[in-house]
Amino acid sequence: MKLATRDFKNVEVSDEPVFTIYEFIRDKCFECQENGGGKVTFYAGSDRVDSYKKLCKDLLKKYQDRGELQDVELEVVEAMERGTFQSYSATKMREHVRDDDLVSFVDHCPFGTEEDNEKYGT
Repeated sequence: MKLATRDFKNVEVSDEPVFTIYEFIRDKCFECQENGGGKVTFYAGSDRVDSYKKLCKDLLKKYQDRGELQDVELEVVEAMERGTFQSYSATKMREHVRDDDLVSFVDHCPFGTEEDNEKYGT
């Protein structure tokens, strides 16, 4: 993931284990608050945007009602249209792993450079 997103300065890939999307969003909100507040934007596939918006709204309300996360704004936006190389579905990627289809999996990994392609077999 770090390799695939290395050219994006505003994308963070964490090495920390995440148990639920709720915990991930909560932790990023508190991290934002600790750094002075601001907007936290989450990108999601079109099939998850509405449910993540509700989750974010409920989470932020819960903590703001407690007097926490007062300087944090949450935003959920659709990542990209489905079916393009840049936005290949994570569900499809998991299917390739489940089916032990390394060729299809690697074909949809955006490595980006000839050196990466040679190294990873694309």
